[in-house]
Amino acid sequence: MAAGKITYSNGDVYEGGLAELRRNGRGKLVYASGDVYEGDFVLDQITGQGKYSFSNGDVYEGGLENGLKQGTGTYTWADGSVYTGEYKDDLKNGTGKYTWADGSSYEGTYVNDLKEGQGVYVYVNGDRYSGSFSNDLRNGTGVYAWANGEIYEGEFVDNKMSGKGKYSWPSGREYEGYFENGKIVQTEDT
Repeated sequence: MAAGKITYSNGDVYEGGLAELRRNGRGKLVYASGDVYEGDFVLDQITGQGKYSFSNGDVYEGGLENGLKQGTGTYTWADGSVYTGEYKDDLKNGTGKYTWADGSSYEGTYVNDLKEGQGVYVYVNGDRYSGSFSNDLRNGTGVYAWANGEIYEGEFVDNKMSGKGKYSWPSGREYEGYFENGKIVQTEDT
């Protein structure tokens, strides 16, 4: 395998390993757009481990297959937000941790870039939710603990307390029963 340099008609420039005039092995591809990829190539495809630096300041470092994020990697946004975890077909899929620039974070499972399954979300104000997610929202059962000491354990629908649950206040007062759209539902026997 030889090393070389190719300047493409669109302004992209490649330097690195070549096999039969195809990018192969380690190399660096500087796009006319200002994006830069440094890493592995297999028969002209970005495949293997590498670092992709976008002209907007975002950076991805990790596994790639045919130019798509695949396997384990870390994506850092220009605003300081970071996701480290598993990817499949360029989307967050599997387990990972996303930390936003404000300090809030989610650690758990993803399906096609959405929070799905079990996870823990810690809010910048100190609130914390641990439980089920579906379609990027709190759905199913979980525990939401507010920074002020209040706790709800029970069912959620689209981020709201809905269904059977228990709400506890720091004073020791408790309510166990039904909730709908984030509010206590008063029944005759309550």
